[in-house]
Amino acid sequence: MATVGLKGIWGLEQLDKTEVATWKLGLILIAGSGLLSLFLIKVLGSVQPDSVLATVYTPTVISSLLAFVLLFCGCVCIALITQTRSVETDLKLLSVADPEIITTIDKLRPTVRVYLPIILLSLTLGLLMVPTLVAGLLHIAIGDSYFALTSSGLVVGVYAFVLMPVLFLLSGLAISTAISQIYCLTDVARLIRIDLLRPDRYAAIANSPIRIAITLLVFTSILPIMLLVIEDQSFRTLMEPAILWVLPLGIPLVLAHVYPVMILKNRIMDLKQKELDKVLRSLQGDGDAASKISLHGLDSPTTAADLLTHQMFIESRWEWPIASHVQKLILFGLLPPLTWMLAAMIENAMY
Repeated sequence: MATVGLKGIWGLEQLDKTEVATWKLGLILIAGSGLLSLFLIKVLGSVQPDSVLATVYTPTVISSLLAFVLLFCGCVCIALITQTRSVETDLKLLSVADPEIITTIDKLRPTVRVYLPIILLSLTLGLLMVPTLVAGLLHIAIGDSYFALTSSGLVVGVYAFVLMPVLFLLSGLAISTAISQIYCLTDVARLIRIDLLRPDRYAAIANSPIRIAITLLVFTSILPIMLLVIEDQSFRTLMEPAILWVLPLGIPLVLAHVYPVMILKNRIMDLKQKELDKVLRSLQGDGDAASKISLHGLDSPTTAADLLTHQMFIESRWEWPIASHVQKLILFGLLPPLTWMLAAMIENAMY
């Protein structure tokens, strides 16, 4: 049975129905993207030598761009499959704390009202991306850049008007799926029953922003190494803007996924404060307040020592669902500086 978030996305739904492990799908998609790029480079030929773009799309640049776009398409596909599978797993983990929230799982599937405008906008941006970039590089009108692209050879046309729109289409699908996931997780954060005895159960709601943040860290760490290894100024000029549009899209996506975490954090904090207020009133002699702080079938605290112990226990409960992930995140926080160190070592070895 397909993952709910992938239903209706034909190609990815079929891949998901194979029930192949995510890491195996990743290897297949990335390897397939690499082989397809090699095939297209051989079949499509090179840029017309008399074209105005011949100096921009040199053989090294065009082959690198084809490989990069196709590999990035494969990465987006596997990221989309991984994220949708993982969010569904997260919901099942959260349902241990409150079985009723499993009914919200159907909200993970993007509705037509959500994904249709996003996909149309993504395709439009995909068709405009390369012509706009070429117009800026050559200081010509966008209409002239379309003519330059279509008259520069089949390889440039496929890159500009097929592969880039496909890449943006996949990105649009990823964004629309992410919006549905945020909507679903927000509902869960508002409705899930809170148990201060087991706050670790709610850590699953923080998995999604952590995964996206780690993906951004990996991409923004690897791309500088690509720019360093491929010694071509034209490739650098064409690829450097990638960081500029990935980060403005990625950072708001991470922050949006943090929103459900904040909702649940505030609910836990409010419940803790109410419980601490009951303890304070009990210490002041309010017997009715003391009777309301019994713990899941246990007798309510009867002495000042019991109340103080209960107070220390409540104060020690995590408010942030992300708290149990802190130790795991330390390693990934070191990823960018380690990658930049590797880039510096490569540069020193080369020069």
